[in-house]
Amino acid sequence: MPNFPSFDYFYERLLEFYKTYTLKGLSEATGIPITTFSSIKQRKSMSALKKKCMELNIYPEIFGDAEITYDLQLGRRFYSDEEIEQMQKEQEADYINYLKLQNKKIEKIPNSIINELENLFNILINDDETTIKKITYQIEDFLIDLKKQNRK
Repeated sequence: MPNFPSFDYFYERLLEFYKTYTLKGLSEATGIPITTFSSIKQRKSMSALKKKCMELNIYPEIFGDAEITYDLQLGRRFYSDEEIEQMQKEQEADYINYLKLQNKKIEKIPNSIINELENLFNILINDDETTIKKITYQIEDFLIDLKKQNRK
């Protein structure tokens, strides 16, 4: 089973984050009483350490991708390499089928309209916000009108 990094590892990261090596320095840097950090350290309470990091808005900096990596490693225990490879192939095949369907839809649109849309998108990419909003609203209005006409 994969090992999740120890409490000490994350506690050291917290100290390094605040560039201190003492409870007093950590307390001064965070505004949290020394007794709180002392208690967390003595109990080696991972949940309390996580909670304080969340309160300080530094959780990602301290815990980073460690939990995600651990979960991925843990998940891989349940599947063989062959099963993982098969799942990836199935996902790729599904995506390829999706793209084929999208291409069939696009192929029905005349090239002249596609060219005009490309020109319009180029204008939107290179123009100011006011023009972009104006054109966007006009397109939205046109699409709404088109939907109404097709319902009748």
